[in-house]
Amino acid sequence: MATEENADMLLSIVDGQLSRDEAVQLLKISDNSLEAAVNKFFETGPANINQLLSDSVPRWDETAFGAGRYGQDESSGHANGRGLTRPLAAFNIDYGTGFENYPHSNAQSRAPSRPPSRTSQVSTHLGDAPMQSIEHSQESGITGSSKPLFGPATKECYDTAQWAMVPAAAEVVPDPTPSQRKREEGRPAILKPSPRFNYLPALVAILHSIPLFRNALLATNITQRSYWMGDDWWKGSPALPATVMDTAAAREEAHSLDIIYETQRLMAFLDQSDRAYATVSSMLELDAWKEARPVLEDDDDDLLKFLLVWSAAVEAQNPDVQLDGVIRSVVNIGEENVKNFVLDASVVREGRRADVSIYDILDDNLFSGATGSAHLSEVSKVLILRLNSATTNAQGLGCRVPATLYTDRYLELNKPVIDSMYSAMKQHQDELRDVKEATQKLKFHLPKKGRSKPVETLKLLETSMRAFRPCEEGQESDPKDAAVLSQLQALHQNIETKLVALDEQVKQIEKTLSTISSRFKPVIDDSAETLIDFTDDEYPEGQSPQDAMHHPYHLRGVATHLGVVYLLHPDAQSTAGAQQWWRVQYDTESSSPSIRWDHLTQQEVIERAATESASALLIYAHNDALSIEPEPLSKPLEEFVKKDGWNFEEELQRDATSWKDMEHEISGDALQGDWNNQPPDYDNDWNSMSAQQYHNKHARHDSNISSATLTPNTEHDDNGIGVQEMVEINGGMDALTGISSGASSSTIEGDAMDVDGAIHGQASFTDTAMAEPQDEPRVQHIEIAEKKGG
Repeated sequence: MATEENADMLLSIVDGQLSRDEAVQLLKISDNSLEAAVNKFFETGPANINQLLSDSVPRWDETAFGAGRYGQDESSGHANGRGLTRPLAAFNIDYGTGFENYPHSNAQSRAPSRPPSRTSQVSTHLGDAPMQSIEHSQESGITGSSKPLFGPATKECYDTAQWAMVPAAAEVVPDPTPSQRKREEGRPAILKPSPRFNYLPALVAILHSIPLFRNALLATNITQRSYWMGDDWWKGSPALPATVMDTAAAREEAHSLDIIYETQRLMAFLDQSDRAYATVSSMLELDAWKEARPVLEDDDDDLLKFLLVWSAAVEAQNPDVQLDGVIRSVVNIGEENVKNFVLDASVVREGRRADVSIYDILDDNLFSGATGSAHLSEVSKVLILRLNSATTNAQGLGCRVPATLYTDRYLELNKPVIDSMYSAMKQHQDELRDVKEATQKLKFHLPKKGRSKPVETLKLLETSMRAFRPCEEGQESDPKDAAVLSQLQALHQNIETKLVALDEQVKQIEKTLSTISSRFKPVIDDSAETLIDFTDDEYPEGQSPQDAMHHPYHLRGVATHLGVVYLLHPDAQSTAGAQQWWRVQYDTESSSPSIRWDHLTQQEVIERAATESASALLIYAHNDALSIEPEPLSKPLEEFVKKDGWNFEEELQRDATSWKDMEHEISGDALQGDWNNQPPDYDNDWNSMSAQQYHNKHARHDSNISSATLTPNTEHDDNGIGVQEMVEINGGMDALTGISSGASSSTIEGDAMDVDGAIHGQASFTDTAMAEPQDEPRVQHIEIAEKKGG
């Protein structure tokens, strides 16, 4: 057939996406075969057809002699895709969606950019500090780096004059009524959700349930004589003592102790309190917290800040303490060791099969870095994972959560197994990419018209075939139209056959990749998968699922929504030491806040961890972290919890007897009575009973008795609860230890000296009456006696 006729037919088939000259040229390079030309057009795609035609014409490149060296792009200094390497970007554990981003795939592999900050989505980084800083400093993510952790805020942070003009608008999470704040027997205590909307309260409560981590946070080798911080400590309004330090070193020392002491209070509270909850807000009110400056990617990341600040404080007080490999991991990232408390990971689901597991997510985040894989060289006995779905408005995490997590796959000692596995996967991944690209070119083409959407090739051919069929059934076809129709039908069949073959090829490659990736991958024990036959011959020696299940970690706690935490707690009904899962929800959605406790099975916890929220905090613990004995509280910490318990019992009594109606009976600065001469006999038994038992024994039911007669808070033993003593440090004064030997309680220091203030306000006791200098707490003597008359 003449070239002109073929050109007309080609232009008709491609719907004007070629000029006549381009159509003629395409026919020439196709040996004047219409079928071959149409095939080339659809296989190459409209976007690349000009390049195909251009490459078919020999040209003399005048610029070749002035070009840079082979493979080098002068403008960028990078390789031009011919296999040459280029300088690596700053190392960053950002994660790709496929195996092509594994560091062994090729030097030009790039992971996608980091998602938004954790205020909107969980950022995806491995270390406890931004990984981008590894390029400049080897101290990233390591507590005790060159930057001070504690210290006064500098002018670089803010202008103090302008800062003072900013109004405070702190959000407060409301409290339920006293009766709803009581901890029932057998239930775990919790920490109230933070108004800063993060997982810190849940983290501390869960870590407390793990003996190894609880003992570490309790730090029994560091103590003070009094832990009292006022009656409102439990709800985040501590009575902070004034401190005087004459040097920066003394200030840093004081701040590190403040963090440790507050952590100890939380551990003691969760151990023994009669209250259902306390709060972490008291810690956030400490100068030690406010002035702490660890390197964080997200300044609002209180969870990570707590772990970094606390660990730095403990290491400062006890340089010999061993955290690495115990409660903190060390991760080898591109031959550099990074200390790590938390693994943040983004759950990418696009293009994945339905049964993606937590191991697939960890693979993406640990083995898909642009400049190196990450392996655990020293693994903590407690693993803290924060997962967040990368899909906007996701209904759940989108991955299966196991009850038992095995770390074998990620240990540095097993790096050769993983490297060989990814090397084999790399070959198939490259092949899969090429097949998919060929499929897309053959299946779709993009019309030249502006903003046109891709059109399926087969549908376009079917439309063209209809144009060459007879208009009416039974009508004789034009010979030329019949010839074109025949060629179009053959071309349609040819493309259809190729697409089927390519699709089958993709399935086979993906199956092979799945088989390789399942090597050395543990079984998911979430009751949703049939156990794998470990005798299957398809696994190379030493790479079966069973070979990767020697280091088990058990799920110990989960947090999903704000105020929702799942805790494993000793079962009060069991005599064999069994444990029970609790779901505790602090509900602030209704007009009246409430707390709900629910028993759950482990299976229910696993299901909810995966589906209840698009983000989750998961904490796993090794048997070594669970089998040790919890260390006992020191006496000062026991006294702290006891005293808070007394206060709570008074709250309950006032709530039950409309205490406010009786306040009018109390007036003046002095109360009548004989407290000093005949004090209640508290010291004989308070250490051996709970706050409830204590009040049941000593409470009176005479409505004429003032609140003071029901309040043992003004009576203290020789340990001097609540006393803050100023001690000299390097020529200065410090109020760290709270030491006093108060033999009597005749003198009370405090700002508010009404009855409630004397009983519940910030107070301390001393033997010696003090002068009242300007700006110092005033000293007042109080006599307490029963009120005379009706």
